[in-house]
Amino acid sequence: PEQLAVITLGARSNLCVNDSVRARALSGSLHLNDLCKKATERGKEVGGGTLKKSAHIMADAYLTQMMDLEAMARRGRAPVDGGCPYYGSRQAAREADVLLVPYASLVNGETRRKLGIRTEGNILIFDEAHNLLEAISDANSVTFNILQAAAAVDDLATYASRYETRLSPANAVRLRQLKQFCVLLHRYIGGLEKSGAQTVGAFLVSIGADHFDLPGLSSFL
Repeated sequence: PEQLAVITLGARSNLCVNDSVRARALSGSLHLNDLCKKATERGKEVGGGTLKKSAHIMADAYLTQMMDLEAMARRGRAPVDGGCPYYGSRQAAREADVLLVPYASLVNGETRRKLGIRTEGNILIFDEAHNLLEAISDANSVTFNILQAAAAVDDLATYASRYETRLSPANAVRLRQLKQFCVLLHRYIGGLEKSGAQTVGAFLVSIGADHFDLPGLSSFL
C-alpha cells in the first residue's frame, strides 16, 4: 500500500556518496567505515565531510517514496537537497513501517541494537530462508588463526611492558588474564591436527581456560 513507509538498510559500500572518502578506501568496507566516521567527525575541516548533516532530508525523502539502494544513492547525489543516504536511511528506519535488511543485520543481536531494529511484536519474513542457518552462523562467528593469536600475544606483552604499572590493580590483573588466555589459545591452535566442532564449554576445557571469567574480560576490553 502507498501509505506504508518502506526503508532499505544497506552498507556504506552501497550507499556512500562521498567520492573523496570512497577514493581513499583501498582495503574494503572496513576501511571505508573508518574513513566515513573520521570524515563526519571532522566536518568542514580538511578531510572532513558534511553530508551527514543533511541526513534528515534523505530520511524524509525515503519515508515518502520507496527506493532501492541504487535509487537511494542517486537521490543522495542530487545537487539540491542531497545528503548522506547511509545515515539518512538509518534515521528513516526509526519511523518505517517495513524494513528491508540483510540477514546479518537481523540475526546478530548487537547489530540489531545499533540499528534500532526491534523484533518483539513485529513480523519477520525471511526471503531465501534456506540460507538462514548459515547466515546465523556467520553473523555470530569469527575466524581466528595462529598468526593472529601470536600477534595478540606479542601486542599484549608490548602493551603490558609500557602501561601495566599505570593500570589499577584490578585492570592489571585483567590484562595478565587476557594475555594468558591468548597464550593458551595460540598453543591450542598450533597443536591442532584436524578440524572439529565443540561446544563453548568443551572448547574452553580443551585449551585449559574454563576457569577464566570471559564476561569480565569482555567488559575489560
